Amino acid sequence: MPNRFVKSKIIPGLRRISWIPFVQKGILKHKLRAVEYNKKLIDEIIQNSEKIYLHLKSKPFVGIMYYGDNIIINPINDNKLRYMNFLEYNNIEYELYNVCKSDWFQNVTKYDVIIWDISSQPSRLEEAKNKIFIIETILGKKCYPSFENIYSYENKVLQYYLYNIYNLPYVPTFVSNDLAESLNFIEHCSFPIVSKISTGSGSRGVTLIRSKRYAKRLINAVFSSGKNTYYSYLKQKDYVYFQEYIPDAEYDLRVIVIGNKLFGYYRMRPHKDFRASGANLIEKKELPEEAMRTAISCRDYLNATMIAVDMIYSNKYNKFMIIESSIFFGIETAEQLKVNDVPGYYLYEDNKFIFEEGKYWVQDLAIEIFLKEWDNSRI
Repeated sequence: MPNRFVKSKIIPGLRRISWIPFVQKGILKHKLRAVEYNKKLIDEIIQNSEKIYLHLKSKPFVGIMYYGDNIIINPINDNKLRYMNFLEYNNIEYELYNVCKSDWFQNVTKYDVIIWDISSQPSRLEEAKNKIFIIETILGKKCYPSFENIYSYENKVLQYYLYNIYNLPYVPTFVSNDLAESLNFIEHCSFPIVSKISTGSGSRGVTLIRSKRYAKRLINAVFSSGKNTYYSYLKQKDYVYFQEYIPDAEYDLRVIVIGNKLFGYYRMRPHKDFRASGANLIEKKELPEEAMRTAISCRDYLNATMIAVDMIYSNKYNKFMIIESSIFFGIETAEQLKVNDVPGYYLYEDNKFIFEEGKYWVQDLAIEIFLKEWDNSRI
């Protein structure tokens, strides 16, 4: 009874009063206090990590973009705070900027470079893509990530096309926008198969289809009114994305590439579940050379400043195969990136991989590359 009362009375009431002006001001004030508190907290967490000091010919004025009231900074998973720390210990002036306002394109011109804390929510991602395109192609400013980097982010369908065109090893996949072809595919494929929505992370939007009957129901829904997803405002409409089910894949391997440094870890598959992503069963041990070379190739073809490439290994195909890749991902701290309990990375030089100890943040390494490229472009 108390639980039903909370759900039916208290929670809706809180939602209603949250729109009262003085309540909104109080919430914003609390968030701003949290910014300072969490900033101090993260400084304590990272005090023993390596700091990267830049030697630039000229220092830019940096705008760090955020969405609406999403200025609150969480020390665990907020990229903005890493960017702020990196810029501060390099004595680079910056400003937090609400990119959602109607006059965003007029005020953004005051920055030399623009850094985005990209959201994976489809509505915010679409907003970022549109605005980055304008900033780069019309206003002539340099963005991180660039439009070239972001256009395939959280778009599994587009990534599939790119892997295919560049001949990268990927899990056998069927993507179609045609109803008849999709129905014909399930007449000849082997079940179970894995169905995915184009935009989704952490195993969300990923289902195992065990029968032709269920696959047909999904296809008919997708090519009619559309199939609901975990985003209330987004449907899977007029496309299917089916991947071969690899039963002998015991883990996902994530390899992160930034410049000539590589990090990674294994995400183990839970008992009685075919999905490893999002389960938080992590092992940190040596990375296979084959997988690192595949990740480097993916980074090179997509021309990404920073990329995480998720792969599985199958005895059936006797190789590592890409599931998907991402230019943004859950924040990786200096303490998280280890090999056999030793913080460090693989340095790729002279076609060889050498493990080096060191506590680095991937965000620092990415912004280092970005700002050096901006500096060099000014020659």
